[in-house]
Amino acid sequence: MQTIQKWPLLNQATFIYVLSIVLTVATISLWGRLYVMVFNSALPPHMYTIGFANVIKGFIFGYTFFLSLGSFLILIKKRVKILMIGLLPFLLILYLYTLWAEIVIKHFFGVLVIVIIAWLLAQGILFVKKVVTK
Repeated sequence: MQTIQKWPLLNQATFIYVLSIVLTVATISLWGRLYVMVFNSALPPHMYTIGFANVIKGFIFGYTFFLSLGSFLILIKKRVKILMIGLLPFLLILYLYTLWAEIVIKHFFGVLVIVIIAWLLAQGILFVKKVVTK
């Protein structure tokens, strides 16, 4: 079986985008509750009462995490370019949702923190993989 790194770049990017969406949908309640807890949203952090807007924002944060993690773990070339192409539509949706609120900078800072956490986690996983395979 071919490793993912040997696939054409378009196939790698498509795989990471789809995998990120699937993983985010599978954990959407966790990301919605995390959004409510971090940004002190008015609704209580219960699975069915987090509100549609909070679910959408939580989805964007979860997608950001899994896309960043997948990009930094799997891709060898053009990691940042594929990450930015995948994040741009969702960042625009996040911007439109928070346009009328005064917390736009807070949300974009949250996305940046999520990308940094995913990058650090990916670097840790790659380091452990490198040490174990020696």
